[in-house]
Amino acid sequence: LLTFDMLSAPDWPASYANYSLFITSPTFFSSDLVAKVRQDVPGSKVLAYFDSVSVPLKIGCSTGSPMGNLPIQRRLPDDPDGYYKQLRAGFNTSWLLRSADGKLEPLCPFPGLAGYVLMQESADYLAKFHRDVTMARGFDGVYLDMLTDDYWVAPQPPWGPSNLNVTQFDCDGDGRTNTVKDVQSQWKGWRPYFVQRMREAIGPDAILIGNSAGAMSLPQLNGVTIEMEWCGTDMAACLAAIESSRAVSAHRPVDVFWLTQAQQ
Repeated sequence: LLTFDMLSAPDWPASYANYSLFITSPTFFSSDLVAKVRQDVPGSKVLAYFDSVSVPLKIGCSTGSPMGNLPIQRRLPDDPDGYYKQLRAGFNTSWLLRSADGKLEPLCPFPGLAGYVLMQESADYLAKFHRDVTMARGFDGVYLDMLTDDYWVAPQPPWGPSNLNVTQFDCDGDGRTNTVKDVQSQWKGWRPYFVQRMREAIGPDAILIGNSAGAMSLPQLNGVTIEMEWCGTDMAACLAAIESSRAVSAHRPVDVFWLTQAQQ
């Protein structure tokens, strides 16, 4: 995970010479900085980070900052060259996960970020956005966070309206109340379509990786990232996820094991 400040640190690029894959926030990485990374670390690839369930709109509980309400965001410029401004320009707020109590206010499962559940319209829009905006910055592909088997909502899965302190919610843009099963079915139904459209958008040679623990094997992914704390001591589960992903992938396999919550 490459952050903007690493490029100006004294140990850049010497301490990163053996790395081959970097994941960055496109908010802070222009095409010039992407090119710099590849020049400074020859042979490396740079992927743009994107969240499959949350979007930084400026509406209601959503602050517009790509890291939501995380304290680290206070130290960083907010969308310095308008990457997310371009995303927001065409993102229809009816695609968001909203309260269905008459107000249709957006819901923020991750504090400060508007939640959404993939549907055909939003999947088509996001694929086009990544084709026209993200890949134009020279990225080698996209890292799709939260591409889990079931719709995930922080801070405490499994998903349920009690986590968001609402009793009625709308996930499909029609303004009428949906059930938890509606959310799960919509997510599971349109997630493979989204990945297919993303592959069409970024091309066959780009790298497309899905996170996280329960990322299902999908042919248009290069691979998955496995968060080691999810596996615990069950390495067979981790290996099964990687092996099944490789068996079904139609592209060059790229998989990552990593520890994201060392305190666990």
